[in-house]
Amino acid sequence: MFKLAVKLEGIERRKRTTSWLHAAAGFYLLVKSFDYFRLQHGQHLLWVWLYVAAGFVSLLYGVLKKLRDPNARFNPAIRLLQVCVFTLLAIDFIPFESRTLDVMLLFTWAVGCLLLLFTERKVYNDAEMVFAKEGIFIPGYFSNRRLFWNNISEVVVRPDYITIFQGNERYLQYEVLKNTHPSALDEIALYCREQVLLATKAA
Repeated sequence: MFKLAVKLEGIERRKRTTSWLHAAAGFYLLVKSFDYFRLQHGQHLLWVWLYVAAGFVSLLYGVLKKLRDPNARFNPAIRLLQVCVFTLLAIDFIPFESRTLDVMLLFTWAVGCLLLLFTERKVYNDAEMVFAKEGIFIPGYFSNRRLFWNNISEVVVRPDYITIFQGNERYLQYEVLKNTHPSALDEIALYCREQVLLATKAA
């Protein structure tokens, strides 16, 4: 089995939007926190201040992330904070019968931030393409996609790109992220040729 770090499609766009999504989550948390404060007529100040603090942290992180945290070290912690706060705030809105839409939107934000918590791990960590006897496993944001060897005609491994040719003149191409020694690339290429040949003979 071999592994090769590759660049996911659209990953740069995802990195750019991450900051905006943090800022948007923080802004919405602040709006709903002050809305909750108004509905409570100034009561439960401790919870309100916690919600406001979480919103302010999210907003500030979104604005300063590119400069202060380019490698997204604190990104998972901020996302988890957002999931918890959106969920708690949604629960606090439940007793107010006229605020059903707010409850639904807050829970939607909580679920959205939870999904981002998992998918953004692939955005800021190297995604690895795996070459095994069972096939080639293409990394994705949610799960890996498997290509069977009997559906592959050729695999071209270069220092900058890897290209997987399938039937009907279709192909997949991914940029190689790390500088890999030529001998390691040759091993991957040889392994792929062997697996394609075995699959062809077995067909």
